[in-house]
This record gives sequence, structure tokens and C-alpha cells, in this order.
Amino acid sequence: LLFTSGSTGTPKPVAVPHRALARHMAWMNRSFPLDAADAVLQKTPTGFDASVWEFQAPLMTGARLVLAPSGSHRAPETLGRLLDAHGITILQATPTLVDALAATDALARGRRLRRLFIGGEALGTPTIRAARAALPAGCAIVNLYGPTECCIDATAWVADDLPQELPQTGTAPLGAAIDGVHLMVLD
Repeated sequence: LLFTSGSTGTPKPVAVPHRALARHMAWMNRSFPLDAADAVLQKTPTGFDASVWEFQAPLMTGARLVLAPSGSHRAPETLGRLLDAHGITILQATPTLVDALAATDALARGRRLRRLFIGGEALGTPTIRAARAALPAGCAIVNLYGPTECCIDATAWVADDLPQELPQTGTAPLGAAIDGVHLMVLD
């Protein structure tokens, strides 16, 4: 059981079948492979869908899994120290957390980051600009979107496709469907 974010009121449990997780992790490992040199920071509370790949991806690939202290997903300074001390290469965060990390030196302390996955909320171009300014050169920013019912993510878009000068306002594209997902735009 995974829980929705509660954006419609109260978080609700969703039964996610094993085949959906297996499909998602196969897509993730093919699209964004990890290896033994990677370190993934697991900081998402375990009841939420985004925590699943934070655990599974490093365990499936031999990457290092670094467990953040409980509640640290709300503490930018703590996360900054963890990024630096453990040489984190893979981080996942909501746009709100990315903004908080970029507003301090916390995101800049992730000198070994090579991928920043952003999801859970609409990703605005100001957040991408702030992240780019703080992240090391070459760190990919990936916008992930998907309701819990889809098993974590339904679409992915790599922000490297945007020009260096982003519009002052606007929302990042959701991207293309991940393996096994079909998108339909209605009305």
C-alpha cells in the first residue's frame, strides 16, 4: 500500500501491484542507470510512493543507499550536510524542497550530484533556474510526474532540453510516457 499526497484532502491508501513496481523499476534502471559509484539519499517518508524507488534503485544496482534521519526531508540544512558528507550523486525532491535547498547553500553542497529528480508538484521554470545555479555542471534535472495510482511516475522530462535562459514564469513539460504507460489528452 502506498499513500497519495493528500492534495484532495486526506492521504488515501492505494494498492499497487508488484508488476507495476517491476515495470517502473525496469524503466528507471534503463532510462537512468545507477552503478556502484552512485549514492542515493533516501529521505522520502516510507508511506509515499516516491520512497519506493529511493530504496529499490540502489538495492537493484549495487549503488549505495544512504538513509536520512526521519524528518530530514523538512530540514534543508541537514540535507545539505548529508549531500556533502556522503557524496550523494542522486537526489529526489519536490519543487518546494528544491527551492528551499537552493535558497540556502544546501543544494550547492551536493558537489557530486549527477541527477536531481523533481516531482510531487508542478515544476516551475524559476525552480529549474534556481537549481541550475546551485547544482554542479552536468547535473541532470529530471521532471517526474505521476499519480500514486500509476506506481510512482507516469511521465519523465529531462530539463537539459531547455535553453540556459528560461522564461521567468511557466511550468516545465511533463515529458513522455514511461514504459507501459499510455497518455491521452482529453478535451
